[in-house]
Amino acid sequence: RLAWLALLPLGGGVALAATAPLPAALFGANGYAALVRDGDRLTVLAQRSDAFVVQQWLLAMGDRRKPDDAELAARRLCDREGCSAPVEGGGVFMLDKTANAAEEDCGRVSVLAGPVPIGARCAALGLTLDREFIRAAGSIALYVEPGTGSEPRPRWRLVTARDPQGSRPWAPDR
Repeated sequence: RLAWLALLPLGGGVALAATAPLPAALFGANGYAALVRDGDRLTVLAQRSDAFVVQQWLLAMGDRRKPDDAELAARRLCDREGCSAPVEGGGVFMLDKTANAAEEDCGRVSVLAGPVPIGARCAALGLTLDREFIRAAGSIALYVEPGTGSEPRPRWRLVTARDPQGSRPWAPDR
């Protein structure tokens, strides 16, 4: 009889997992990789060297494809300085590799991220995830929350792998 009682917490855990919201984007790998979701479609913004991280993100999103699957690159637009993809909420996630590209894209996209410093002017115009924030936060999950009547633009909620204010033996406070 006690074994049957174990099914109650198991059922509750399965129900919670099934109703958990999916992030609109996962970002990390020192600022060089992102997995972006728009509805049911996923887009990988990463280099081949970040395949392991992207594979883990895909599995976390319930997707068993490999990071180099052509379908995961279908909506990606890239040039030598960065890549972009549509993100949940009708915006664009931009992953810039150079400070020049970040300055150019400043204020033109929903989320501006990259392994470069992004100026305060850009941070005032929208969500920016730059080198210092990534170093403090580790990997980042972005969730989109719909806007309200007074503020129709979607809002972003960030969940970081580690508390940027905390200190751990393997990741000391910076």
